[in-house]
Amino acid sequence: MKLSIVVPVHNMVAGNKLRFCLDSLVNQTISDYEIIAVDDASTDESFEVLKEYESKYPWKFKALQSYENRKQGGARNMGMEAASGTWIGFVDSDDYIDSGMYEALYKAAFNNCADLVISGMSFVDGNTFGKSGEYIEKNYFEKETVFEKEDVKKLILGVVGALPYEPDDSRYGVSVCKNIFKRSLLCNEEIKFVSERKIISEDTIFMVDYIKSIKKAVGISGAFYRYRRNDSSLSKS
Repeated sequence: MKLSIVVPVHNMVAGNKLRFCLDSLVNQTISDYEIIAVDDASTDESFEVLKEYESKYPWKFKALQSYENRKQGGARNMGMEAASGTWIGFVDSDDYIDSGMYEALYKAAFNNCADLVISGMSFVDGNTFGKSGEYIEKNYFEKETVFEKEDVKKLILGVVGALPYEPDDSRYGVSVCKNIFKRSLLCNEEIKFVSERKIISEDTIFMVDYIKSIKKAVGISGAFYRYRRNDSSLSKS
C-alpha cells in the first residue's frame, strides 16, 4: 500500500467540519491508500460518523476508538501503529485537503527517492495571527527543491526558524500535515509524537527528530493543505 492518512478526531461533529474533512480524504486521486481515523474519546457523535464512513468505504477507511483522551499526539501515535502504507500523512479533522495533494506528494517522493516530502499550506479564515476572513497561501517552495547531505541540516534550521528579514517564524513551516513521511523510518527510529501536555509544539519536535534520521528530502510547490483557523487550537504554520 502506498499511503496511510492518519486523522485524530475529538468532538468534531458540530459545524459539519468532520464530514467536510473526511470527504476530502476519500476523494483523493492517488490510488492504493488508506485512511485511519482515530476517535480520541469524543463525547459527541464523532465516532458514529467515522463508523459510517468505514461502512461506506470499507476498502480504504478504518475507524479506531480510544476510550482514553490521548490528545492529538497520542491519537496520531495510535493511528501510526495501525498504519500499513509505505508513506504516512497526517490531517487534522477540522481541516481539509486538495483532491490531488497526496498524488503530488507521492509522485515527488517516488521520482526523487526521498525520505520526506514537504509542500505548502493554505490558511482559510486567516492563520492564528492573521485576521478573520483572510485567505493566506503559503508556498514554501517556488520549484522542486532537493535537500541532501549538508543541505539536510539547513532544512532543520528552516523548519525551526527563519532569518530576521523573512516574514514568518519558520521558513518551511512546522506543521506535519503538509508532508509525507516514510513509515519504515518512523518505525526503525521509534519516532513518535510527544504529548502536547508536555510540550507546546509537538510538530516541531517530531519534524526535527525525523529530519535527523533522513538522507534526502524534497520540497514541492503547491499549497494543498487547507488549515481552518481555530482560536482554541495550537499554532500551525
